[in-house]
Amino acid sequence: MHNDKKEKFYKFKNPANLTNIAVMIFYIYLAISFILIISSFFQYNLLMELKHGLSLTAEMAHANDSRQYSIARWSIISFLISGVVYLTWLYRAINNARSFHPRNITFTPVWSIAWYFIPIVCLYAPYQDMQMLWKSSQNPHHWEEDQSSSLIKWWWFFWLGSNIILLVAQNLQKNAKDVDAVINLSITLISGYTGQAICAFLLILIMKEIYKKQINTYKVFRTAISTLP
Repeated sequence: MHNDKKEKFYKFKNPANLTNIAVMIFYIYLAISFILIISSFFQYNLLMELKHGLSLTAEMAHANDSRQYSIARWSIISFLISGVVYLTWLYRAINNARSFHPRNITFTPVWSIAWYFIPIVCLYAPYQDMQMLWKSSQNPHHWEEDQSSSLIKWWWFFWLGSNIILLVAQNLQKNAKDVDAVINLSITLISGYTGQAICAFLLILIMKEIYKKQINTYKVFRTAISTLP
């Protein structure tokens, strides 16, 4: 609910530097994800050749496993770093949106971050808050009348989808005891990695767009304040 007393604690802070850092970090994550996907295709081709009679030497297996492990490790590190940076950006963005005194808004910076770590709620609350952030960043007082962003809908679709696929991959890995099972695992992992990469790219677009909306809204607010007697 809208509360004038509480809103006074929210002050607009220029998100330019933080947005640029977040975008740069996510592009690095995308680059590593692309390398991981290509490497996984190499592994898939190796497995297909093995299935069709190629003799796999210990050196070939070791080289493949070493490459995959190294790239996957960097992918996890970049994912964690980008996650921290994203949540920092989200805190700033929601704080800025609240500084515009939006009506009937329910999100707060702290809870919008907390939703990601609460079971069940994490499946829908972050999406709802992102839609509110998108709308209230450009139309604070009539945000409920705006249409939901299709960009955010696709972002959330790929976020949930890629995580579900990677959970399936974890279960497949436990029973991957023959070539066919490992091939199926490899295909599943490639699908999951690709979904996460698409999700990251869409999030870059969302962060850039919300940044533009908030800067424009802030300029309107400053102009309105400067014209007051």
